[in-house]
Amino acid sequence: MFRKDPLVVFDSEWTSRPGFRESQWRQSGHYREIVQIGAVKLATTNSLRETDSFQMLVLPRKNPQLSDYFINLTGINQKMVDENCTFHGISPPHLFDNAINIRRELFSHRHR
Repeated sequence: MFRKDPLVVFDSEWTSRPGFRESQWRQSGHYREIVQIGAVKLATTNSLRETDSFQMLVLPRKNPQLSDYFINLTGINQKMVDENCTFHGISPPHLFDNAINIRRELFSHRHR
């Protein structure tokens, strides 16, 4: 049932406001921007056991001020992003490339 190769699960948090999803993310003056990306590496030999993880924050470029809705939804606040962001306003394809490059060593060589 279980494979011997590790499994990496990625997750991301994007800016949001009330009604944003219902409007298909098309509210005037507001944009869908990544605020956080995370990953968990799972060993899959006998169970799904977490062997490593990482997360990084991104300061949105077009709307750098997080909405109260987003803060309440995710628990990520403005101070966290302002003081701990890894990137400032990076586009999603470049963000994922950088996230993978940053952790490539970890995910490809540790915990084998």
